[in-house]
Amino acid sequence: MDDRQIKVSVLVPIYKVEKYLHRCIDSVISQNFQDYELILVDDGSPDNCPAICDKYQSRYPNIIKIIHKENRGLPSARLAGFEVAKGEYVIFVDSDDYMASGSLQVLYSEISKGYDVVRGRIMREDLQTGNQWYEQYNYDGRTITSNDEYFKAVMVQKIPPYLHSGIYRRDLFDIGMFQKLVDSGISLGEDWIINVAISYRVKKFKSIDMPCYYYCVNSASMIYTSLYSYRLNDEVEQLLYSLTEHFPIEYKRWIKSNRMATNLYSAFVPELGYDAIHYDNARTFINDDDNFALLKTHIDLRFVKFVKHKLLFRFYSKVFCWLYMKFKLKGVSRKVLQ
Repeated sequence: MDDRQIKVSVLVPIYKVEKYLHRCIDSVISQNFQDYELILVDDGSPDNCPAICDKYQSRYPNIIKIIHKENRGLPSARLAGFEVAKGEYVIFVDSDDYMASGSLQVLYSEISKGYDVVRGRIMREDLQTGNQWYEQYNYDGRTITSNDEYFKAVMVQKIPPYLHSGIYRRDLFDIGMFQKLVDSGISLGEDWIINVAISYRVKKFKSIDMPCYYYCVNSASMIYTSLYSYRLNDEVEQLLYSLTEHFPIEYKRWIKSNRMATNLYSAFVPELGYDAIHYDNARTFINDDDNFALLKTHIDLRFVKFVKHKLLFRFYSKVFCWLYMKFKLKGVSRKVLQ
């Protein structure tokens, strides 16, 4: 790397994406913005990704840093990249996705006006059909100027739950929060967890009405993504409490409400079904009318019908699971992570 001033660090964790890696890297190095570094973290990828990274680094030694490490998962790869990042701001890019042309300059120009986080619009791209469509969120094109409003928007996903597709002040994050995520072994929904963890530090947020990021998905397999077991959901709950122990009491009540909503929703997941212990925990929480009103902001109201009547709720959720498995999943069970 040269001695130029690095304003933005772009972090790309890499594992088994050789088919898409060229497109991802090219989308960054072709940006019309100069003061950045590209950090490629090879997370022990067994395919041709390490060689692809090395080739790019030899061509762009003043821009690209490479970390080759043993495979420990996405949170570990992000931690490794974050530890060597020098920029005042950071951008996270998943290695099978790509940045829109000109987006780095636009994101930097906006965040340098004093924002903590700036997000662009997300364009989903179906890898099977090539179809593209915008993801829609309540705060698209809007600005937030209070910490309280930002935290609540993150909790109910009125803004995207991902780390990608935006630019962040680097000092919103710290090594400890990434390390806690690594130590937990949690590998699903980790972007949202980190966004919750930094939310108390965010005072100014802006969403710009420009497509900045292409989020590539396989629509044929999306419905069959993995699920968290009740046990792993409990671990997510404990991790959230650990990451937010310094948060105000009211914020912690929002987090508790979110996890109780997850418990109730899980009863309607065919592979999980009703669980008496988790139902009882949620039922105790919503005995308080204020808590019940708050919980309703975290969940589709279909899933709280009969919730205060245990037998009716159990029967209702069981019928829902049977119908969903038969007509939506076509009898194909999804993988439950234990």
